[in-house]
Amino acid sequence: MSIVNLQAEPIYVRSPYVIDVNVASSLASAVEIYIWNNGDTPPTTPTYTLQKDIPTATNFEMTYNISSYVREYIDWTFNDLAYSSPNTIPPNSQWCYVKVIRKYKNSFGVYIDIDTKTYYAFDGYGYYEQGYNPELGIYGLIDGATYEYYNDPGYTGQYLERYGDIRYIPTAGYTLRFTNLVSGLIQNVLITGGMVEPVLTTYAVPTSMADDGVKFEYVDLSSTVLFTAYFKPIQECKYTPVVVDFVNKFGAWQRVFFFKASRTKLTTTRKEYSLFKRELVNYDVDVPQRQQFNVEGKKSITLNTGWVDQTFNENVLEQMMLSEEIRINRLPAKMMTQSTELFEHINKKMINYKLDFEYAYDTINTII
Repeated sequence: MSIVNLQAEPIYVRSPYVIDVNVASSLASAVEIYIWNNGDTPPTTPTYTLQKDIPTATNFEMTYNISSYVREYIDWTFNDLAYSSPNTIPPNSQWCYVKVIRKYKNSFGVYIDIDTKTYYAFDGYGYYEQGYNPELGIYGLIDGATYEYYNDPGYTGQYLERYGDIRYIPTAGYTLRFTNLVSGLIQNVLITGGMVEPVLTTYAVPTSMADDGVKFEYVDLSSTVLFTAYFKPIQECKYTPVVVDFVNKFGAWQRVFFFKASRTKLTTTRKEYSLFKRELVNYDVDVPQRQQFNVEGKKSITLNTGWVDQTFNENVLEQMMLSEEIRINRLPAKMMTQSTELFEHINKKMINYKLDFEYAYDTINTII
């Protein structure tokens, strides 16, 4: 019997996640998939059951891609909650549980359980070069990356109540460590058993450290640092930054600030028809001959990043251009820029990216 070990959790289902069954002398296989969101009662019967006969009498390998079934249970209705403390539970719809039972049919026609595995499924993806069932870790950002945020103590705008969040899968006894980048002051937050949920988020920057920036670390019981991210403030004196939230490659919300000039444009569409003149003699010249109807408008916005270095490509730009969920100042939007040069080998901040977005709704309320 040859049984492939299933990959450790979590899994990312914008890419295929393949379940492999390969048992010598089997006649067929089955995969039972149980899917539910956090807070719901786990199903007692399979949400989906997938079955296959062996390809040939000498080939017993059967594969199943479960991603499309799982994605139905993930929803990105935006949540305006300002996370004011670490260890906050994100909306349950933003990820789900998946339990997979692998089975094979023996020579007597009976299905035998091989193993059972439960995953945390996120709406993220791996890149082609990362190969089959890529392991992306338990965090919602890139390890070791630096992120910039807008910080102006005098600004009270409604979109800047937080500087961004970090999603993680917690372990009791581990520590969230925030280190002030200027003073070196450390703030530790212990993850206790009572705090542990399957998935949590924390603010990236404590308010008390917003002026100086933060080094965030996730530390285990032996004081080993498992994850690090840096958050550095920028004060913009000329333009009001635009806040863009998008779902990144880890299936987590990521916040980025566009610091330079932005331009908003309104584009309208309409239909037109010719009016029938009831009176041809001495007709009323104040009545138009052609009439417009179904007039609608859409707004678009062009944003400039300001000067960034090449790390912006991987940390933000590529993931944002590949994102299916974008909000601009909390409003739903979609990326219209479909191609851009990814500047490389420029370590100093000498790159400005100009990106076009369109708001994903009609200007006139047409909801019925």
